[in-house]
Amino acid sequence: MLAVPGTLEVEHWRALAVVHNPICRQCSIPLPEGLVEAKDVLCPSCLADPPSLTQMRASLAYNEASKPLVLGLKHGGERGALEAFARWMVRAGGPMLSQTDEIVPVPLHPLRAAERGFNQAKWLARAIAPLVSVPVEVQALLRVRPSAHERRRSVAGAFAVDPRLPDMIAGKQIVLIDDVLTTGAIAEAFAAALLQAKARCVVLLTLARVVHGRELSI
Repeated sequence: MLAVPGTLEVEHWRALAVVHNPICRQCSIPLPEGLVEAKDVLCPSCLADPPSLTQMRASLAYNEASKPLVLGLKHGGERGALEAFARWMVRAGGPMLSQTDEIVPVPLHPLRAAERGFNQAKWLARAIAPLVSVPVEVQALLRVRPSAHERRRSVAGAFAVDPRLPDMIAGKQIVLIDDVLTTGAIAEAFAAALLQAKARCVVLLTLARVVHGRELSI
């Protein structure tokens, strides 16, 4: 798949689905092509239940083509394409990155971090930071208990802002970084914790996002 570190084989590159307009201006879910001229459209989900996140952006659709890249990073610790991933994410993030005060990677629970030995969101955040000249704060968020499922009920109260770092958050626009967006429940829970700590707004940037109802293992 990786011809040399940081590059993709041509056929695999062609198979990737890039998330592009028309998309929901808030959650970035792809919209019907008939809305291609629309500049300010919300999807039905965001209209019915507006998320705490001001914006969500992703580089790739999570599908059979992107899955090996995401899982290679997430579970395999493969960092050969990190620079490419960071460039893709910066391109997807666009203007929201230029207004950012802090980049905050989504943390792992300490037990999961010890088991895995790395945090792929932290790797992505640190690769993105020098491209946009925005500092990374890796200690701002805490997982105070593990979450078994990415559902709102299971993640409620599972996350908090480190009480020792209030000035890192208050009044600032925060970009949360993660590898893949599935239901959005975890990102929403982190956003709620950051907003409770007086963040001005919270946006989310991921390498990939689920765009259809079809189940793919993550």
